[in-house]
Amino acid sequence: MFSDKQGVQSRFGPSHRILELAQHKTSKTVWATTPCEKLSWGNQEPIWPLSASTLGAGPSTRIQYLAKHKGDFSAREDHQRRRLRRVAASRRAHDSQLVQLSLPRLKRQHLLSGSDVQESSGL
Repeated sequence: MFSDKQGVQSRFGPSHRILELAQHKTSKTVWATTPCEKLSWGNQEPIWPLSASTLGAGPSTRIQYLAKHKGDFSAREDHQRRRLRRVAASRRAHDSQLVQLSLPRLKRQHLLSGSDVQESSGL
């Protein structure tokens, strides 16, 4: 097969680029595990010079709060917290039920039924 366009192969088969891409990649783990000889972290100059007020500034309360470590939230403590929450919630529900039961329901019903009787007798 012949073609007049440049860059199009006239024969069947993979192109040079396809063959290049089909090669195995070189491993880059050496780059990640080998320290660079030129890099040393103590002697690098900043891009802009720092002012005296910047050098003397302290951290804000927000930064200090964020710098504190988190508490240890282990699975056992979480289980205990959940259990305590369930107990507290059931106590609250039980307390509200006791309050409702302690109201004088019969007296209320008697008063309501008595007013109905008075209204019906007045007619």
